[in-house]
Parts: sequence; C-alpha cells; structure tokens
Amino acid sequence: MAMPDRGIVFRSRWVVHVIRALKETYASDLELRRFGVALFPRIRITGEGLVFRYQGRSDVPPLISVEKFSANTNWIAVLGKRRIRRSTFRLSFM
Repeated sequence: MAMPDRGIVFRSRWVVHVIRALKETYASDLELRRFGVALFPRIRITGEGLVFRYQGRSDVPPLISVEKFSANTNWIAVLGKRRIRRSTFRLSFM
C-alpha cells in the first residue's frame, strides 16, 4: 500500500497524537513504522507496521500486529447532517 500521492499529506504532527492516544487507551507500548493523513480531495489515513505490546512486554507475542491499514471517507460523510456510509477501512495482518 503506497502513501497517498495526491493532495495534502500530514505525517509528523498527526503521528505523535495517534501514538499517545493509542498508548493511553490500550495500556500498551506500540510501534508504528509509517503513518500518513491526506485531507484533500478525500480524507485518507494509511499506516504500516502497527504492533501493540501489552505494557511493553517483549517476552510474549504482541497483543496485535497489523502489517498495513487504511481508512478513507469523504467530507460530506464527515460534515453532513445526514450520515452517509461511504467509508472504507482495510487491515492486513502480519
């Protein structure tokens, strides 16, 4: 899965917030090899190498390992009063 090649892509600012939220929510250390957010023309989130290790334990297998993930939607679905279900989410496990 390639990162979005068109539109505006935000990587560094978002990844810090995403990692912090996931660590706090799941009480896990995590690795995230690659992360990208594109906002135009569609909202698209992509990432690679997501590994959750419960409380940082490396002596047991990871709690969750995701090789690649992506999610996308359009602005009408996000900002519209009526929720239009035109979003997709894909996972590829290790």
